[in-house]
Amino acid sequence: MFKIEYLPGASKIQNINGIYKCFAYEDGFIDPNKGGLISVGFKMQVTKEYFIYVFSTKYHGLGGVGDSDYRGIFNIIVFNNTEEVIKYKKGEYVGNISIIRIN
Repeated sequence: MFKIEYLPGASKIQNINGIYKCFAYEDGFIDPNKGGLISVGFKMQVTKEYFIYVFSTKYHGLGGVGDSDYRGIFNIIVFNNTEEVIKYKKGEYVGNISIIRIN
């Protein structure tokens, strides 16, 4: 179904009831009223029968997808709609991925 390659020092994803929890690859921040990408430190490849849905429940996430042709590093796309800087640390839970079969 899928193959995953972690960058050095990346936290492993955790499968909880079919949803994979993802963790920040490095410390970072997102300024108020700005968007940003939070790297989760891995590349994932799925077969053509599947796609990957990337989303966040911790932050105001903007969902994204990866199909069988995508080969890049995955990121959680976040928009900080507050007046405070969002700070996150390496290894902190930042979002999820779900692998969905295409009918």
